[in-house]
Amino acid sequence: MSSKPSLPDFCLPLANDYSDLFVTSLSSPGSPSRCATFYVQCIHTFCGPGAHAHLRATRHDVFTSAMRFITHSRTETELSALERRIAKCRCGDSTQNQIHLMGRVDPALWPPTLQGVFEAFTALITVCFSSDIRNPRPEVITLDKARKRSHKAEKRGQKPLWPEKTHDLFVDPPETTLFVLWRLFYRFRSRPLLSALNVLIHISGSTLSSLFPKIPAFPGQLMNYFEEEVTKLQTAEEDRAQPLATAVILLRLSAQIPLGTGDFSAYLFWQPRAHNILQMLTRARVVASCLPGNTPQRGAVLSVMDNIGMSFVGVYHAHLSQTLSQYSPQFCQYPQLENVPQLTGNAFTHIQSAASSDRCHNPDCAETHSTQNRRFSACGGCSIICYCSPQCQKAAWKHVDVPHKRLCTLLQNFQKKVGMTGQELKVHYTQEETAEIITRSGVTTKEAEDICKTIADLVLWIWGF
Repeated sequence: MSSKPSLPDFCLPLANDYSDLFVTSLSSPGSPSRCATFYVQCIHTFCGPGAHAHLRATRHDVFTSAMRFITHSRTETELSALERRIAKCRCGDSTQNQIHLMGRVDPALWPPTLQGVFEAFTALITVCFSSDIRNPRPEVITLDKARKRSHKAEKRGQKPLWPEKTHDLFVDPPETTLFVLWRLFYRFRSRPLLSALNVLIHISGSTLSSLFPKIPAFPGQLMNYFEEEVTKLQTAEEDRAQPLATAVILLRLSAQIPLGTGDFSAYLFWQPRAHNILQMLTRARVVASCLPGNTPQRGAVLSVMDNIGMSFVGVYHAHLSQTLSQYSPQFCQYPQLENVPQLTGNAFTHIQSAASSDRCHNPDCAETHSTQNRRFSACGGCSIICYCSPQCQKAAWKHVDVPHKRLCTLLQNFQKKVGMTGQELKVHYTQEETAEIITRSGVTTKEAEDICKTIADLVLWIWGF
């Protein structure tokens, strides 16, 4: 199996010469004026370590143009027409001829096709969030860290790096970015596009991950892709283990359930699908464990599946208690709380999920920490539910359907019972600590039920389930 070709070394003159041509050719994102070979060769040059850093500081328009092209909404007919048009070379000037003479990009990196162009453009964007693109396993930097870096650069009198703000990354509304990227991945079944989507979800908090419920076909399409990859694994193609692991990572990110820090909306969305997901993961694990040899790839994919399987069983244990025998034994090793009133425990989990959410809790607002480039202030009464502005807090207080006034009273009473402040409730506790807090709380079944129902109603209203 051939190794992935490395990115080229920095060539500043080429990067400067071709940036203008690249941006001009994408002035109409729906109708690029150059061919696929041109674009993948440009990105091959732009992604050199030195060139990439130089362009991030001096040519923000290169990245913005690439992002506008990626997120431009196209029908299937328009995609097919673009696919045919971009495959034809229309080199009509000496500058582009020079680009072709620089040498073809190895197709193992980015083929000169529409799919290759999308993969190259997403690579240009996602490299911005890696601490060192020469490192084969670089650290992923969140949007918040990227903004801090830009701010520090400005204070030192340096040019800030792209992206300076969230809207640089989400050129279109966030939901459009998510819908288009998911559609492109599913059309091409491209692992690089799926990996890029995972990076964008990770860096943006709940801005993208919380929007998956709005894609009607997402659960079915994700499971179809799983089935395809599991079938390919059965042919003993060892290198197919990595695409399956990438899909499992997307499931983990969209479910937002590891370590109990996910948004409660994800909990509601995946609850009726948890059984089918775990059955699918069980089958995938059986197939992956039968791969020949004890390779690092096989160990990695099994570890990822065990992690998400245990998370699903742990979060949805109350709903899956009758079917646990149908799942892989490795998934059922999640430690369970004993001698803890279930409804009270659910209330505690609901409160922590609401506290950890980065979304404005005004039911009629869609802002998140990422879209606003800042953290939100919590309600002065409960110190748990956050809002992006005083106007949103005021609108939520007496909302016709889900008034915060009612929830605020419930949350304050809960805090008095457990002897904890709103800030303390936001801390992640171990299983033993959680059990102790709940056991000594003295919260009645009626109080726990009211908290669960009120928070669930709020989430259902916000996300339109």
